[in-house]
Amino acid sequence: MSLLSDELVAKALQVNSAEELMTLAKENDIELTKDDAEKSFQLILQSRQNN
Repeated sequence: MSLLSDELVAKALQVNSAEELMTLAKENDIELTKDDAEKSFQLILQSRQNN
């Protein structure tokens, strides 16, 4: 697994749904299951609340 670029991480942190996160992953040739997208999106939401 390769590390994500800062630009891609920044884009991921701006998504508004797990579906958008899955689309972003697909556009960047990153395999992401629906379950992983939903879990990751919940982490994104939590990080927004902590800032």
